[in-house]
Amino acid sequence: MNETGKAVFLSYASQDAEAAKRICESLRAAGVEVWLDQEGGLAGGDAWDAKIRGQIASCALFIPIVSANTQSRLEGYFRVEWKLAVRRTHAMATAKAFLLPVVIDDTRDAEAHVPDEFREVQWTLLRQGYGGQARLGDATQVGPGLDGASVAAFCARVKTLLGSSEVARVSRPVGAEIMGQETHATADDRSVAVLPFANMSSDAENEYFCDGIAEEITSALSKVGQLQVAGRTSAFSFKGRTGDLRGIGRALNVGAVLEGSVRKAGHRLRITAQLIKVADGYHLWSERYDREVKDIVDIQDEIALAVVEALKVTLLGREKTLVLKRSTENPEAYQLCLKAYHAWHRWTDEGFRTAVTLFNQAFERDPDYALAHFGLGDCYASRAILGREPFEKAKTRPLFETAIRLDPNLADAHAVLGAIIDGVLEWNWPLAESRCQTALALDPRSAHIRNVHGVLQSVMGRHDEAVATYRRAIELDPLGPLWNACFIQALLGKRDWAGALRQTQVTLDVAPEYWFALQLAGQAHLALSQWDEAVGKFERAVRSSGEVPYVIGLLGHALAKAGRRDEALEQLAELRRRAETHYVPATARAYVHAGLGELGEALALLERSLGAGDYWTIYSLTNFAVLDDLRSDPRFQALVRRIGL
Repeated sequence: MNETGKAVFLSYASQDAEAAKRICESLRAAGVEVWLDQEGGLAGGDAWDAKIRGQIASCALFIPIVSANTQSRLEGYFRVEWKLAVRRTHAMATAKAFLLPVVIDDTRDAEAHVPDEFREVQWTLLRQGYGGQARLGDATQVGPGLDGASVAAFCARVKTLLGSSEVARVSRPVGAEIMGQETHATADDRSVAVLPFANMSSDAENEYFCDGIAEEITSALSKVGQLQVAGRTSAFSFKGRTGDLRGIGRALNVGAVLEGSVRKAGHRLRITAQLIKVADGYHLWSERYDREVKDIVDIQDEIALAVVEALKVTLLGREKTLVLKRSTENPEAYQLCLKAYHAWHRWTDEGFRTAVTLFNQAFERDPDYALAHFGLGDCYASRAILGREPFEKAKTRPLFETAIRLDPNLADAHAVLGAIIDGVLEWNWPLAESRCQTALALDPRSAHIRNVHGVLQSVMGRHDEAVATYRRAIELDPLGPLWNACFIQALLGKRDWAGALRQTQVTLDVAPEYWFALQLAGQAHLALSQWDEAVGKFERAVRSSGEVPYVIGLLGHALAKAGRRDEALEQLAELRRRAETHYVPATARAYVHAGLGELGEALALLERSLGAGDYWTIYSLTNFAVLDDLRSDPRFQALVRRIGL
């Protein structure tokens, strides 16, 4: 973004340089142009002073960082910057957004040594941990410890402000706590977050049941056009932290929060639920249900309709039908599906294996259960993406097609069938795009569907579109690790190595040690010839992924590039040993051979794996810089033409 009217100016004391750098990098990773005094007011000189004044006179937003350091410095150039910004507001309408103070420690707005105009607007609190946990007392150490989710959410708020001319149009983003008087922006009264229901049963295994209820209610409410519903991943990030519902509601940028508890004993259930208004903590609605387990779907329907009524939302057209739609009438099949999705969300090979067994049991009890068919197909696809088994189209395609036949409105099935089966595996790119568009029309608010569509766009080389798609997914569900990581992947496709590394930090703030983000960061370091950094990232990714084969291959490639040939050969030998007893995608070995400069062997392995259902072969051909040494080879170019790209 190079448009002068869309740049923001970051003002800070020199002692807060680390915090300013962190905020600046996150804003730039989000596509926001940032102006700042790189020396924190220490450079001096008439030309430098004129440049700073010119930037403050033309920036779109002015962001002063307030801290114990600014409190202790009653003189400093940052105070000149503050006064220049305040002077500019005198020529602005009251409603225009310009000042956006940020505090990074315990400094309170009422006590801060700041211009009075700063107190007339909302302050954003970026601190370590949610709800004040683990806050750092030494102001000089605050910067590196800023809460990642809050920083990411602040970036979203800035982008919203840059697209709006009035403060009143701005709503608070996920994770950013607002300080001071909330006179300008409040979350829409018709917005809600559904938190995971608390398990009050003696059996810890009933956790799946509690999470499943919250997910089903979230899904039902998301069908209501007038209602804004917080994304599942973002809402579930507050699991077990329900002491301050108003604080959670503000963090999730919603007007109301639904929480509940479940006590399950044998065939009996006791479910309590309450809807809290975030603005004042008022109970909008509450109810207790004493029923049998077989009535669980009825209870979920009643809760969803009660929330809609309490928020004064009118159901239009087919919305009530969609909200009350039953995926199965068999309570046993329903519970098995809840258990399966609970295992699936762990995103581990063990979790997928467990989910496969449960999904099979679910549609044995109800052969017409569309979600069970889709869930089983999705497990097979996910295991193949992890490199744990080959993609077997003959096994997965019928499951997705059956799910769509049983429920034509099952948007996720359209998306995965299109992007992964029709696209990545069968190279029918027009049909893949068509199915994704169908999915988006059915569920335009789904971050997961946006993510799947972004995968298709990246594979097809439509990198700019993929970047926009992932940004939209993050807007819908900001704390989702998968789409935050896939955004890195799209930036790698654009060969934006610095941007990919900035987004890696954002993603790791949301999900520390997330292997998928770590291996993508490793690829960015490879492209920048930063061999040691690449090796370090891949080593962490191998450990945190449970030794996913293709990540081992990437580690071998990096070791070879770093001149550590013997260690690279050890990784290659390890992949061969594993292949004797388990499935190992040939692409994993191709990565190592490419790093060793053995391009013929790498090409032979890629060609062999192309028709063997290896997801990462297709993705690597069009995206991964790890294969850039092969791209000028006519044999490699023939492989790309073979898949129609």
